[in-house]
Amino acid sequence: MLNRFLCLLVLSMLLIPAGCATSPKVPKAPPGQSHYMLGLSYLRQQNVTGALKEFIEAEKLDPLNSDYQNALAQAYHLKKAHSEAEAHYLKALEVSADNPEIQNNLAALYLNTGRHDEAIDYFRKASSNILFGQQELALTGLGVALLKKGDYLEAVTAFKEAIMRNRSYPLPYVRLGDTYLAMGKADMALEEYQRALMLAPDYQEAHYQTGLAYMKINERQKAAKSFSEVVRIDSGTEFGRQASDFLRLLE
Repeated sequence: MLNRFLCLLVLSMLLIPAGCATSPKVPKAPPGQSHYMLGLSYLRQQNVTGALKEFIEAEKLDPLNSDYQNALAQAYHLKKAHSEAEAHYLKALEVSADNPEIQNNLAALYLNTGRHDEAIDYFRKASSNILFGQQELALTGLGVALLKKGDYLEAVTAFKEAIMRNRSYPLPYVRLGDTYLAMGKADMALEEYQRALMLAPDYQEAHYQTGLAYMKINERQKAAKSFSEVVRIDSGTEFGRQASDFLRLLE
């Protein structure tokens, strides 16, 4: 049976005209692909305006391309043009139904704009899709939305599940610590912040939150040490400026 199959393959190849055999067809790129790729390059360079212009051109040429719609939505999202971002995320989902990456992006938009129930809905959809290669992102987003609503126990569950999915991802440890801190459990919060810092020693927010937790339990010297680390990492960020203020208060 195998030899017969191989013979059929050989015969079919012999029946192909010589010109076709030596010049295999190269798949044709979808319309707008060059604009899309250039837009992605601009995003990597943090040139959001340039990326937005290219994604707009790509979308004009192929409006039913879900990648273009998702990229365009992300550029609008970064520009804080929230209504435009939502429209294009929803369009992307119309074209590519149940795409967990797009659901996660839309959920992040709703989280940023305080629409927590809608964020929870889409984060749940994305995190429950076993084909999503970064379920920990959606689970962390879900936990943040629940935390903002004051649903602390559900938030803890979401963050712990995110950690189980990817133990080397530091963000859910920090957010789990934030949840414990909100619950008045500073000692448990400190444990989670330290776990995050073991993974990412220069994680500025983790140092900052550590300082806050030490202040909660009146460990002023340890708090000052943590805030000093925040300033060392980058004094020009919002965390750096706030840490500097706390250091002056702790003198």
